[in-house]
Amino acid sequence: MLASPGTNDDNLVTLREQAQEIIDQILSGTDPGGERVRAKLRLCIFRHPGRPDQALLEHLLNRNN
Repeated sequence: MLASPGTNDDNLVTLREQAQEIIDQILSGTDPGGERVRAKLRLCIFRHPGRPDQALLEHLLNRNN
């Protein structure tokens, strides 16, 4: 018998954890050329407190703006 998949809440937590890991990696960068990207990401985080998944999504959708 196959294990049943986790609940939607479990999947959401995992997605948020993964998004937070990606955000942490981006923000830990030290390349001066990436400071503009990091500043834009910080703004997205500010707009979506406690929702790293939404912050990362907004950041990725608006990367070229």
